[in-house]
Amino acid sequence: MFIRYIGSISQSFFFPRKLFFYKISYFSFHLFKDLFSILYIFSSYIISFPYFCASSWPLFFPFLLTFFSVFSFPHHSFLFTAHSPAIH
Repeated sequence: MFIRYIGSISQSFFFPRKLFFYKISYFSFHLFKDLFSILYIFSSYIISFPYFCASSWPLFFPFLLTFFSVFSFPHHSFLFTAHSPAIH
């Protein structure tokens, strides 16, 4: 009985193409479901973003300052001035 069970498992994993395509479709369904949920979360965040800026701008201002200092050029950034060899 156990050997028959192992044989059916190996047959289901390696031989039939129908089960292989079923596994691919199952994986793609869950992948698209996860991507859709991520897009839904980001779209709700983008929709609520102006309200977040208007309601809690004192909490948002240091994050905005850090964001622009990190993603600006290094010689214009105040975060990189302590690590620069020469401060002009």
